[in-house]
Amino acid sequence: MGWVILAIVLLIVGYFAFKFIQSSQPLGFAKQLARAQLTSFYAFKNKYPNVSPQDLYSMVLTTRPGYDAEHASNIMSGAVEVSKEMGEELHFWMVVLQLAAYEYLSRTGQSPMPVMNDLRLGVMKVIPQHL
Repeated sequence: MGWVILAIVLLIVGYFAFKFIQSSQPLGFAKQLARAQLTSFYAFKNKYPNVSPQDLYSMVLTTRPGYDAEHASNIMSGAVEVSKEMGEELHFWMVVLQLAAYEYLSRTGQSPMPVMNDLRLGVMKVIPQHL
């Protein structure tokens, strides 16, 4: 009976260690961030169905701890520039990708450019392209 409990404890510890390691990698970090932002997106979309997409995106950004309207505006400006460079209209995944790059830089002190493909892949696995 004791070995069963030990096996269960080891499985639980292993699971949390795996999740921690995964979230510390750029791909896992971006997926985790995108999931949180997508949850906020749908909550605000349901609460304010008639709000413009850009206002909705800004509201979602302010749900991040430590983010205010100024931070949201800076992230939105970067996402708008990305959308213009791509020749596309602004989509939510672009905003979340910009947020992921900003947070990666803030947390690591390193440029997000070398890991941008991983950040984008992580965001794109979670956020539908049409949002």
